[in-house]
Amino acid sequence: NGIQRANQAINRIKLFDELDSELKLRLIAEAKFLRALLYFRLVQTYGGVPIINETPDINSPIETLLRKASKNEVFEFIEKDLIESINVLPEKSTYAANQLGRATIGAAKTLLAKVSMYQSKWETVLELTNDVIKSGEYNLTPNYEDIWKEIGENNQESIFEIQAKGELPSVGVDQYSLTQGARGVGGWGWGFNVPSDNLLNSYEPNDLRRDATIIFRGETLYDGRFVPETVVNPMYNQKAYSSAFTDYQQTGKNIRILRYAEVLLMNAEAASQLGGDVAGPLNQVRNRAGLESINNPSQSDVWNERRWELAFEHDRYFDLVRQGRAATVLQSLGIPFKVGKHELFPIPQVQINLSDGILKQNPGWE
Repeated sequence: NGIQRANQAINRIKLFDELDSELKLRLIAEAKFLRALLYFRLVQTYGGVPIINETPDINSPIETLLRKASKNEVFEFIEKDLIESINVLPEKSTYAANQLGRATIGAAKTLLAKVSMYQSKWETVLELTNDVIKSGEYNLTPNYEDIWKEIGENNQESIFEIQAKGELPSVGVDQYSLTQGARGVGGWGWGFNVPSDNLLNSYEPNDLRRDATIIFRGETLYDGRFVPETVVNPMYNQKAYSSAFTDYQQTGKNIRILRYAEVLLMNAEAASQLGGDVAGPLNQVRNRAGLESINNPSQSDVWNERRWELAFEHDRYFDLVRQGRAATVLQSLGIPFKVGKHELFPIPQVQINLSDGILKQNPGWE
């Protein structure tokens, strides 16, 4: 649905003669950024998928429309959208406060760096992250916990986030906080997506991110809400938490997608691959978390830092797959990861049925 709307915007905006030409180019670039972001989620999850870049012609053969592109073809399509966006989009600082949340050149470069990282294009990752760092547009939020509060929305660390503000009855992101809230007597949610003991025990002593990421049964949260001992699970996801004073069905809290800390970590990982300054960007992230610097960090140090810094930001599984260690890590936890199958999710059967069987199931899921 999102890609279809982006396609409609891209194809229709250019027809509006009354629009200022510069505004027209910017709006098309914003839609291309969003289309690239959506296709990146698809290729992460399913691998190769059909590439649809026009409003579909109902007279076109469905076999042509739904041809499954290769994973590399999808990446090339994403890269083209992002490069075209980079050539047009402005910096974040050029927008007024009421325009924050729009795609920017920093967001497009950051997403292209991430897309490049998934293809091991390390020179491109290093170049793009250096550009974002040198732009001076972004910085780390001094207090890590503040990122996830309502007051932290669109702040100096934010590069792109899903804006959840709106008007009733469609305000917010549907049930994002509700589904991940504490479950049971005295709770406020369904208890999905809970932290594991393995994550809890992996943090270094005094890492401030642990308590900012995990809600513990029996604690009092920053807004005064007490989490009683009667809730079902001992831990919940604090990054999804919306203040006790908001509507949990339709939370008004933004979802953070790209932020400056990840730029630093991608920069460090690229440097670890190519040779260069790994410690500088890595230790900025560690020091903000209250941890000592590492003098000669290894690739494993960078990977660990990604886990702690980006926990519950929708990346861990995909990181393990791209790093080639999903089987080792998950099997050690008793999770039956099967090589050659579980790198990708199954294509929903309803989509295969709707395609009259033109879409084929991913390997191992037949």
